Amino acid sequence: MFQHSIRLLWLLPAIALGVFWLRQYATPAGVSPEVWKRLSRESRPGRMRTVAFLRWAALLCWILAAAGPRWGMERIRVERTSYDIVFAVDCSRSMLAEDLPPSRKLAARQELTELMRRLEGNRFGLVGFAEDAFVFCPLTRDSGAATLFLEQLQENSFPRQGTNLSKALQTAASLFPGKSTLGARVIVLLSDGEDRHTHPVEVAKQLAASNIIVYTVALGSPQGAPIPLEDGTHLKDSKGETVSTKADEKTLTEIALTTHGKPFRLANASDHLDGLVQAIQEQDRRRLEQELSSRQRHQYAWFVLLGLVLLGLAQLLLPRVKEKA
Repeated sequence: MFQHSIRLLWLLPAIALGVFWLRQYATPAGVSPEVWKRLSRESRPGRMRTVAFLRWAALLCWILAAAGPRWGMERIRVERTSYDIVFAVDCSRSMLAEDLPPSRKLAARQELTELMRRLEGNRFGLVGFAEDAFVFCPLTRDSGAATLFLEQLQENSFPRQGTNLSKALQTAASLFPGKSTLGARVIVLLSDGEDRHTHPVEVAKQLAASNIIVYTVALGSPQGAPIPLEDGTHLKDSKGETVSTKADEKTLTEIALTTHGKPFRLANASDHLDGLVQAIQEQDRRRLEQELSSRQRHQYAWFVLLGLVLLGLAQLLLPRVKEKA
């Protein structure tokens, strides 16, 4: 109810002062004790006690006003400058490769958690994809919730394996509001880029036309690495040969540049995404996002006004000194 409750402690000395006022009537400045004694006899009984009480009540009102009383709800329109950022994370089996320790999947998760921490205050969305793409978290400012959903990204959540970058980009773009004027819209695509069946660059051109910027993060080394399985062996192809997965930086770079974004890479443990944070923060934030918010109404003005009224009444009740002719 009070915005600054600590200021209510001022009531303690105010109460003590009120007790003093009600017991002792000090002679006003500029009035001699003899004149004040005569005025006190001529005034109606209890008038000066009433004056003291009104002054004390006015003081209490102003202390309550300083404490910031609030009640009743009001709806206000809040304008924010922010980015809408959707992270599209590759969850295909190739993300289990360990060329990026401890694995591509875990390294990507660690970097994403740090990205959300450093970009806190913006809205985050989360898409996981393999051959299909699914929304794991719609746009939200709750970075803690987005981080929790990040833990749910597992390769066994996708029965159809593969890497469909086109579907990932389309699903990520579907999370943005329809109006392109509401803040910068960014997709961060984290993948090894091994999509040999779709045409993600064509989708990137469509996103560029909608003023959506894509930053890509290539996961893994160009040399490649085998894909470990739960039984300790490695994934093999139909010929019985060990499958090696490599980061396709060429495709990811083309996607980023097509949308006026930038490509980045995580190829070893020393790589981090500081440049990605800086690139996002350099985007134009002039466009405003508007939303309705509820808050309690400030009511301090009533207490200020009541205090002035009480003080005015106290002044009117003061006896007047009659000038001698």
